[in-house]
Amino acid sequence: MIVLVVRWLGGGTSGTTPPPRTPQDILDERYARGEIDREEYLRRRDDIAARS
Repeated sequence: MIVLVVRWLGGGTSGTTPPPRTPQDILDERYARGEIDREEYLRRRDDIAARS
């Protein structure tokens, strides 16, 4: 019972945070959602690669 109360008060998370999203992850998501077209995706992907 105590464990359940502590989890409920703490949000029930394990305390770990997801890894931060990279610029490439964000770009991939925008392309997948249709926010940008293929040409824009490729141009920005190349820009990201040039900065790495």
